[in-house]
Amino acid sequence: MDLQYHQQALQLAGHSAAVSAAAVAALDELETRHDITLPASVREWYSLASAVEILRRYSNDDRPYRIEELGRPADEESDCPDPVASQGLLPFMVENQGVCYWAVRLDGSADPEVLVSFEDLDPDSWLPHARSFSEFVLTQIWDRPTGDGNRHVHSKGEQPTPADLTALGELFERLPSTANSTTHRFVGAAGDQRITLIEEMWGGWACYLWAATDQLLRELITTLRTRTSLAQALRSYDDQSAGARLLAALPTTASDPRHVSSTGGLG
Repeated sequence: MDLQYHQQALQLAGHSAAVSAAAVAALDELETRHDITLPASVREWYSLASAVEILRRYSNDDRPYRIEELGRPADEESDCPDPVASQGLLPFMVENQGVCYWAVRLDGSADPEVLVSFEDLDPDSWLPHARSFSEFVLTQIWDRPTGDGNRHVHSKGEQPTPADLTALGELFERLPSTANSTTHRFVGAAGDQRITLIEEMWGGWACYLWAATDQLLRELITTLRTRTSLAQALRSYDDQSAGARLLAALPTTASDPRHVSSTGGLG
């Protein structure tokens, strides 16, 4: 079955487009209960048998709502008004410690904007997060290898310059940005090289690199170091990983803490 909104995301996750009759029935009941028509992209995604599990797996242990919970889960301890009725919003996932909530705007569009709230379900304002629900799902899945891959390396504090972003756009395919354009994604080698640049909530930037093979990761690091100001002081989370071994074999740079200056001290 070909999907209109989520084919790329589903292929990236390695799942087939298997529609669940039980899920479709639950969506019908949800629409009747709230007296709404779900956006086409939301309904397409949640019609899939694996929809909720994929969102859970490709997250930071966050909790996506089951279909019957969409809008407000039954166990949500809050006395704020129903966000569907009062705000025209459909919350669909909460961060693993309840730090934030994600919701789609029920504005009649087929593939609506995704918003984020850091103030429970009834904030003074919801903040833009993704231009559409389909982009949210795609980027959730796409980001995951950069977080736990064996060939994952990262650096902190390297804010991309306009020249960096221009160069990356020329060298790689640009994927959607999220969180009000504070996350930038680029992909190369038919998806086997990935770059994620994130402005972190507590300040500073992070650069995450991932590749499917040692050679592709070596090429990715070398390209970024020669064509941008990024990837100069990379680290690996696991000293035994392929990424760590590759970094140890690469020449050091002037900003790499392993670099030793001519005076014998750290550069």
